[in-house]
Amino acid sequence: PYLEIIDGVTDRESLLAAVVEFNKMNQDTLFSWYVDRDPTDDSQHAFFLTQPSTSLPDRTYYLEDSEEMKGHRAKLEERMTFFFGLIGRKDAAAEAKMALALEMRVAGAQTGKAESR
Repeated sequence: PYLEIIDGVTDRESLLAAVVEFNKMNQDTLFSWYVDRDPTDDSQHAFFLTQPSTSLPDRTYYLEDSEEMKGHRAKLEERMTFFFGLIGRKDAAAEAKMALALEMRVAGAQTGKAESR
């Protein structure tokens, strides 16, 4: 059902509906959330929102323009193309480019490790 949900995203409203469906299946998409002890008061619980993760280990893999990081992004796009092909996507290369572009935008919006501590 995951690919059907993704294929149904055509605008902001359908994107929101897809996020809701994925969250119902415990699949975090644009954000993650959880309830845990309040770090400033152990007798209370708090609601936490966290930023999404990306395929590569750190946002610098997407934002840094060095040859090394460009190589990591190219390898990720190559692997996504391969896996999209395995599951029968008609234009695997174009979809991999689109997925990488989305991850790059997500990385640009993320808070860096130092700022999020």
